[in-house]
Amino acid sequence: DAILRRLTFSNAERETVMDLIRNRDLPLATRTDLRRCLNQLSASFDAYTEFRCILDPSLDRESLLARHAAIQRDGDCYTLKALAVNGTDVRSLGFTGKMIGIALHKALDAVMTDTIPNEKDRILSFLSSEFHSG
Repeated sequence: DAILRRLTFSNAERETVMDLIRNRDLPLATRTDLRRCLNQLSASFDAYTEFRCILDPSLDRESLLARHAAIQRDGDCYTLKALAVNGTDVRSLGFTGKMIGIALHKALDAVMTDTIPNEKDRILSFLSSEFHSG
């Protein structure tokens, strides 16, 4: 980051470069891996794909882009914003404070890994059983 500052890169450019570097080793083998990658990235997926293909020329750029397009086309959930529940829904289960965020992230992970579908009732049932059982 210091080098980029000295070279007078803009804040946006520095953030993009640092994001690409931070996420350079994310697995990309499966659809779940790709969802997790998209969840982590703040840089554009096109920029990330170019960067990864430069680092590893054996990566199949077209395959990555096709899988990304399928995720977008199918409306796969990989962000909290796209999750079928929100903090108010989770609060209705009795969660408070930081536990709301923890529950939302657990639900997002379950949806991204296809453990449960991105459906409000299924997510609330999942969270209830995960946190209130035992």
